[in-house]
Amino acid sequence: WTMTETCERCAAQMPPAGGYCTTCGPQVAVPSAETEAAPAGQSGRKRGLIIGAAVIAGALVLGLGAALALGGSGGEAPVSAPVTVPATPSSPTPAPTSAAPEQSWVPATSLPGGELPTAPTVAAQTYAVPSSVGTTIAGQSNETVALAVVNQYIGAINSSRYSSAYDLTTSAWQDSHSYSKFVDGYDTTTISNVDVTDSTSAPTVDVVYQSNQSSSDGPGGATCLIWTLRYEFAYEGGQYRISKIKELADPPYRRC
Repeated sequence: WTMTETCERCAAQMPPAGGYCTTCGPQVAVPSAETEAAPAGQSGRKRGLIIGAAVIAGALVLGLGAALALGGSGGEAPVSAPVTVPATPSSPTPAPTSAAPEQSWVPATSLPGGELPTAPTVAAQTYAVPSSVGTTIAGQSNETVALAVVNQYIGAINSSRYSSAYDLTTSAWQDSHSYSKFVDGYDTTTISNVDVTDSTSAPTVDVVYQSNQSSSDGPGGATCLIWTLRYEFAYEGGQYRISKIKELADPPYRRC
């Protein structure tokens, strides 16, 4: 026998797996594999085999993990996904503004609720019309005499002395203005607020005054008008008389 086992009853040597002891006969307990002691040399070899098997198993596990990491095919290393860097927020770009359309201005002719007010007439200079200076007093300037004629002419119309007012005009003016038409034009008229805006030694006298008359005598039925007129004079019959009444505006009047 190259290998023997020890009988548990008599401690005699017996062949392995013989089933009985040659010394004490049968009923020899056959030791199990779990309780069989291995020789010292075999124990070292077994430990070496176990450690080698563990190393191989670890290598297999690592290899399997690497294969799984490679995706199972192609053997290529996985490519890292690109990292997106968020853009730095910036201020919003303002929307382009379109140029304002060119405006066309039209002068207004009226205001909401009525017509544009008429600008008041500003007198360049106001002269006091003398009331006691005659038309033929020696030593008076032409300008002063002309002012006196205008004063008398307006005064005669306001007092309904139409013949006296008519006599203060030249014969040439009377040829184109009959006395009857003169009276019809002034028989309901009252003149007030007389301003002399200019006078010259020609002589001439510029006036602005207000007239009140019946609607039948006023242009367009107006009962109150502001007139802008110039009186021109000519020397006739020994005195200055009105030779022309000139309109300084078109029309020469406006409503009050």
